Amino acid sequence: MIINAIYGQNKANSNGGAINVGTNNHGAVFANIRLRRNTAGSSGAGVYLSTYNSGFQIHNSSFISNKATVAGGAISLQVNNGKLSLLLML
Repeated sequence: MIINAIYGQNKANSNGGAINVGTNNHGAVFANIRLRRNTAGSSGAGVYLSTYNSGFQIHNSSFISNKATVAGGAISLQVNNGKLSLLLML
């Protein structure tokens, strides 16, 4: 769980410029996070999520000027039998 965090100007050569989460059978919750000007050489400049049998929740968060070379400037999601919930995105 990540709550009340700010991530800015982070860089990844592959996935997940600011946050890269991979999980099996466990979920992750992000609340009140601010992601600004993060970059990724592949996918998910703000957040890259990879899951099997899990769920992710993102609440009351903002994604501003994040850039990925391949996909998902704000969020990139790779899911196998999982679920993503987005609530009150700013």
